[in-house]
Amino acid sequence: MELINGRCAMLSEDGLCRIQLEYGERGLSKTCREFPRGSRLIGGTTLRYLKMSCPEMMRQLLGRKKALKLLQSETNEPMIAANVRGIESQTSELMLRTFRIGFRLLQDRTYTVSQRERLFCLMNKALSETLSMDDYSATKRTLLLFSNEKEYGKLAGEFCAPDVPALIRLFRCFCKLVLSIPQQSMLTEVLSACIRYLGAENADYEMIAERLRDFQKAKLQIERENILLGLLLDRYLGRYAERDPYRQAAYIVTLESFYRILYAVISTQNGKALELSDRILLNVHISRFFEHIVVEEFFKRMDAIFAENGIHEMEFLFRLTG
Repeated sequence: MELINGRCAMLSEDGLCRIQLEYGERGLSKTCREFPRGSRLIGGTTLRYLKMSCPEMMRQLLGRKKALKLLQSETNEPMIAANVRGIESQTSELMLRTFRIGFRLLQDRTYTVSQRERLFCLMNKALSETLSMDDYSATKRTLLLFSNEKEYGKLAGEFCAPDVPALIRLFRCFCKLVLSIPQQSMLTEVLSACIRYLGAENADYEMIAERLRDFQKAKLQIERENILLGLLLDRYLGRYAERDPYRQAAYIVTLESFYRILYAVISTQNGKALELSDRILLNVHISRFFEHIVVEEFFKRMDAIFAENGIHEMEFLFRLTG
């Protein structure tokens, strides 16, 4: 359905759904009945979560200070989530174990969020390599390594200050990627305005660097952590069945980094740091855009841009996490 000024065509002026008003809940589509709830069935476990494209979900996520928790319970309810087809029980168990380890790793506040993102990428790179060879023993050794703080801590490396010129080059590449996807949204308008600003003579790159350094502060470190966990819940397990968790890890880290750079450019344009309400709206627009694209097409375009600019994917990710 084509949106009108970024809004569903079925909304009345006061923001209520005309279909539900006239026909009741039965008249709603499956998406409208379930949104913002999401679920995924892995083996005998149903993972339930809320989507980041919901403003209220994002408000609670960005405003939360305590660490998020995974709640687990037994139930006799029928499992209604769409199953991941063709996965043997061994792979299902590995998927859930990997998910839980990734969740804990991204919450390890011993390290900066940038270090955690790098560890997360390293873990999933190793997993993709072992899964592609059907080497379950090596997969389990990788999971054991990243379950042990003393062991994975050796791989964290030192925190590096953001390389702003490199980040801006990567941001331009990413904007080019997003704008090449035929979808009209508020995000495409925002990106076009950012690209124009970065090409203007009065673009203040020193202030952009200062805004990026905002994310070294404790409050925004927690905000980054929560965004990563929201993305992990919503997107991570989707490609594990294809034995390529690294691709999805790269996707998650890229989207979080994209938000930070976009925040830095917009707040520099505005002359002040973005308020919570603006940060919520920005994340909602990013989430809505990426919920409505074909992920395979996104990866294909991403690979083409890497090749065109001579960028190695792991180098791209490590630069983004700065």
